[in-house]
Amino acid sequence: MGGLIGLGGLGGNVGGIAGGAGGAGGGCARYEIVSARGTGEIQTNPTGSAGFLRGVLSAVPGGSKYEVVYPADVNYAVSPGRGAKNIDEHIRPKLASCPNEVFVFFGYSEGAMVVTQYMKNFKFPTDKLAAIVLYGNPHHTSGATQNVCTGKTGVGIASPLRIVMPAAPASVTFDCCNQGDMICQTGGTMGPHLTYPNSRNEKDAIAYTVGKLKAKLSKEGGNDADNDKGKAKGEGNGGNKGGGDGK
Repeated sequence: MGGLIGLGGLGGNVGGIAGGAGGAGGGCARYEIVSARGTGEIQTNPTGSAGFLRGVLSAVPGGSKYEVVYPADVNYAVSPGRGAKNIDEHIRPKLASCPNEVFVFFGYSEGAMVVTQYMKNFKFPTDKLAAIVLYGNPHHTSGATQNVCTGKTGVGIASPLRIVMPAAPASVTFDCCNQGDMICQTGGTMGPHLTYPNSRNEKDAIAYTVGKLKAKLSKEGGNDADNDKGKAKGEGNGGNKGGGDGK
């Protein structure tokens, strides 16, 4: 997973994950995965999300990805909010130009904060939401219905902010916390926080998302024709438009 980057802040140490590079095309897609990286990860194709994205995009044809543009640094009072704002700036025109496209959201560590804060603070039409997957969520809430994996109890280190996932998106959320992950359980160590990619839990997250996504797409009926129309007009912001460091 590479080295640990950007330690410190928000009541504990948060690790970053080194990654690679990549991209995707433009226009309207059947669905889009909006992915928010963890602290210290590189902007394009970070390692922490690579396996999840690859698994879903290969299992369900016609998808694209968007990598959220935000600092992903240790200023946890500001950085996640900037990421949430970037999602909103990307999503609003996308909803207008690609009305039949549906969305999956993914966040690892600080990226899970970004997704949670977006769902809480911005108005996203939940009829366009297929699934949310969070790894090592600092906003993890003990006993919440969306909690999966071994760490269902305990609270994330961002719990003093009192930001929780709203009920509607929570119903399609896979919030994965490993037992002993100090980021989503406060107590514990850093080791479990770095083991989500390429794990059994990630396979479960992919299967969960693929099931939810196929069910949502089957209800959308006919979105391929409308989205092709959007492509012909050159509309939309599909694909990976993330770049830079968001600063």
